[in-house]
Amino acid sequence: MLRSLYVQTLQGDNFMVGHFLRAIPINAPSLHTLEVDALGSLSRDSEAALLSAAKCVSKLSLMAITPRETFIRDLAADNKLRSLIMEFTLANTSPKMEHWKPGTFETVEEFECEALSSRRTLSLLAAVHIPLLRRLRITIGTVPSAEVIEANRQQPPSEPASVRHIMEKIPTFTQLRRLSIILPNLDDVRLTLSPDVFLPLSQCRQLESLELVDRSDLEDFDSVFVSWDDEHVTTLVKSWPGLRKLHLECSNTSAPPTQLTPTVLSILAQLCPDLRSVRLPINMSSAGSAAYTIPPVSNKVYRLTLEANTVIANDAVVADLIHALWPHVAVTAWKSAEGTPNEISQFTNFYRHRHPI
Repeated sequence: MLRSLYVQTLQGDNFMVGHFLRAIPINAPSLHTLEVDALGSLSRDSEAALLSAAKCVSKLSLMAITPRETFIRDLAADNKLRSLIMEFTLANTSPKMEHWKPGTFETVEEFECEALSSRRTLSLLAAVHIPLLRRLRITIGTVPSAEVIEANRQQPPSEPASVRHIMEKIPTFTQLRRLSIILPNLDDVRLTLSPDVFLPLSQCRQLESLELVDRSDLEDFDSVFVSWDDEHVTTLVKSWPGLRKLHLECSNTSAPPTQLTPTVLSILAQLCPDLRSVRLPINMSSAGSAAYTIPPVSNKVYRLTLEANTVIANDAVVADLIHALWPHVAVTAWKSAEGTPNEISQFTNFYRHRHPI
């Protein structure tokens, strides 16, 4: 019994694509997952066949397709989807995405989207209304240089408009539990994002997991970095009492030293009693300069990963603080693409010897 099907067209659309898709409802009535990688435009017949096939599955993944302006609305009109993945990553993908007709997906609980640039990703995100959405994974894409330059001209400098609008859109998914954001690429202009741009996420009151994913180690470019500080992290996590995962990645070795201090660990322990996994950079230089609040011991946090722009200092003080907050945590280090030893991994070795689990 066929449950999952992957369809790829190596040379764009042809009559066989539509013929094959049209056969799915008849020949694969138990199909659960359909993945289509079309590498270009679909004919009207093939697109109609795709829409017909999509009615029969609960998980649909569309990659490298150039759909028409009414595609999302037509897809939303009749389906039983619970998971929808849309990765339109060809350079010529959907030049009229800004004119897409919005569609409401009544049953979708999981949505992933990517459309090459931050503006197109925003258009894709704006074209869907998903009232039951619980899991969202969004790739912001490249922020155009012109948009960054325009933001930098503002007094005071602001954040790129498309990134701001994406963050403002996310809280409209009121049932959201898990959020993963692939941080934007650079387009010839170095880009640092202020944590202010993420403050709209505080409206996601039921959030249990936040991951900001940095692809610096995986791609041939430096990813954007976010200038986090204790105040902004505190503002956000106060709004998420049920938070279980907080990953603020920074694998960009060119990023400046983080402004997050060991105090943020104490804050997380106080405000997020259900926390399981933490990933962020810490500047340890100020460790010991102030007293830390140690709430009742939590045995739930099992992993703390220190990111690339962590500043190592006062090893013993920081290690003892971590152990006092989360006695069963495993402290691990960000690993560079080359896997070379660094100060951060040396600290994690120190921690393991000082506080073996």
